[in-house]
Amino acid sequence: MGRPPWAPQGDTVLDKPLRPQTILANGVELTYVAQGAGDPVVFVHGSTGDFRGWLEHLALAAGRYRAITYSRRGHYPNAWPADYSACTPEAHAADLAALIAALGHGSVHLVGHSYGA
Repeated sequence: MGRPPWAPQGDTVLDKPLRPQTILANGVELTYVAQGAGDPVVFVHGSTGDFRGWLEHLALAAGRYRAITYSRRGHYPNAWPADYSACTPEAHAADLAALIAALGHGSVHLVGHSYGA
């Protein structure tokens, strides 16, 4: 039995390797995790979260989809921007669009929580 999803994640989630990667999107480096194959589904966290908040959902969705979760700019483990006032909803939306394009996807299914919705 693996750790519960709220426990520190280390290098596994639900007993599968966790391999965070970074990608340059819209001029910022974003950390993301992707698992599975099929139609892409991107999970977007809220104000106080980061990519780790979706790991349980990622593992469940990966059986049917290319499940992707990422940390928005200014969220762990990404760098804190010198000018946080640039972290507007429009900037986050542009980052998301650039992330999707950089990963080579056209249309995706989006799942958002709170500010990420």
